[in-house]
Amino acid sequence: MYLRLRETEVERWLFRALVLVWIGAGLTLPFFGAEAFSLQVIGQAAVSQNNVALIPLVNQVRFGPGIIFVITGLVLVAAARILLASAIWKSGITPKWSGVPLAIGFAVYIPQLQGDPFFQPIRVAIGLLIAIGCAWIAWGMLKTERTNRFAK
Repeated sequence: MYLRLRETEVERWLFRALVLVWIGAGLTLPFFGAEAFSLQVIGQAAVSQNNVALIPLVNQVRFGPGIIFVITGLVLVAAARILLASAIWKSGITPKWSGVPLAIGFAVYIPQLQGDPFFQPIRVAIGLLIAIGCAWIAWGMLKTERTNRFAK
């Protein structure tokens, strides 16, 4: 979106969103990478050693010091998506509402990260909301690209 709208009056907002999402992703990705790889190792060690005392290490990985990084990163990503939705709305180039599902999806992303299986349907719904937002933005970009091509 930044490349598409960079020469409009919303470029300043899009640049801020771009910087925030870069910083947020930079803070978030190491946490999820560490979780993905360490939880598998802990689980395999617990099974191979038949040692349930290793299982509490899972919560130390998930809710240890790294949780500050992931929460901060996700808040920055959500703020970036809200700025993006605002810029899309103000640009008048793509459908006004197209950024809203994406912004809402990321704004409610953090609370559903709890490990409780009760949240699984909510996780799926949030994932669908984010996917709808991405698809709607992409459709709006394609639509304006086609309109611009035929206008020339």
